[in-house]
Amino acid sequence: MRDSGSSTNDLPHPRKIQFGLQGAQPYFALCASCLVERQQVVAGNGAEIYRQACADCHGKDGEGKVGQYPALRDAVAATAPDPINAVRMVLYGGFAAATAHNPQPYSMPPFVQQLNPGEIAAVTNYVRETFGGQRSQLTAADVEAMHGIVLD
Repeated sequence: MRDSGSSTNDLPHPRKIQFGLQGAQPYFALCASCLVERQQVVAGNGAEIYRQACADCHGKDGEGKVGQYPALRDAVAATAPDPINAVRMVLYGGFAAATAHNPQPYSMPPFVQQLNPGEIAAVTNYVRETFGGQRSQLTAADVEAMHGIVLD
């Protein structure tokens, strides 16, 4: 948690995004020199990227397709204060576990080779804001920081 008496110079580097809760609102911890970077407009249009890359499976309103593709509306990755799971799902894709009741689960393809970090930030912001009710201001730099395996 952020100490209300700390200055922005005491905060960690922005490539290591910290999330906490101040009241019920998530916040980003940023160093003062990177506030301008945080405010830059993300390249691309998240709604258009969603329409072209995601809506066929997840539906134009994020409702999904029962038994085939999960809904994004109110999904944990869309509603969680920390966007890392949503970003990594877009980057690397994923699939549900096979079970006796679902022997051939749906899968999501990775978009790491089709979308650049700015486009991934834009579509993730769109999904989190539109279907998850989360204010989301990811940048290309945030996506790059979440890319790969983090060993801290």
